[in-house]
Amino acid sequence: MSNLLNELKRVAKAIAETFPDCEVVVHDLKRSPESSIIAIYGEVTGRKVGDGIRDLVSILKSSEFREDMLTNYISRTPQGKILKSTTVVIRDKESHAIEGVFCINFDLTAFLSARKVIDDFVQGVELGKTLKANNDDEPNNILAILQRVIEGTIESDGRSVSALNRKDKVRIVAFLEDKGVFRFKGAINLVAKRLHLSRYTVYGYLAEVRSNIKKG
Repeated sequence: MSNLLNELKRVAKAIAETFPDCEVVVHDLKRSPESSIIAIYGEVTGRKVGDGIRDLVSILKSSEFREDMLTNYISRTPQGKILKSTTVVIRDKESHAIEGVFCINFDLTAFLSARKVIDDFVQGVELGKTLKANNDDEPNNILAILQRVIEGTIESDGRSVSALNRKDKVRIVAFLEDKGVFRFKGAINLVAKRLHLSRYTVYGYLAEVRSNIKKG
């Protein structure tokens, strides 16, 4: 066995011990091509010392095989594990013949499972887009919801509308503005009707509220 392959065995062990779910394999194709694995660290593919190399022809024929290496290619084991792999061809310095192969196989199974969990968790629709879609497609539903918010705000005061003074009504308008009610078409009319005010009075209260917010 050449000194180079011996050194690669040390490198292989270091890589496998550094990264979990990683298998690193050293093949000697010059001396034992049919049972080429002379060192294997990490347990990913289930192979052992004395087993042969897999997919070498496909790797060498790949259009991505450059500078005697194919990096970051995806493959599957017979057990269904999904691997991200790199294969480096080792050549004899004098004859330039292939002496060995150095392979790194990283098991992506856990990462792909985690990605699916994360992807499923972060699925959603932006609030602004949801509101716009509803406003376009279901205006009656939106108005019903707005009316319920307005009614609930007034009822929470515990008094009838006729008992509310100007300050009380400005406070209600301020609360509804804070909740974004006035972003919807028709909200001004609903509030005006429910508070027994004109639309222009509600606009005035709203301008006052917004001015106080800017000053605030």
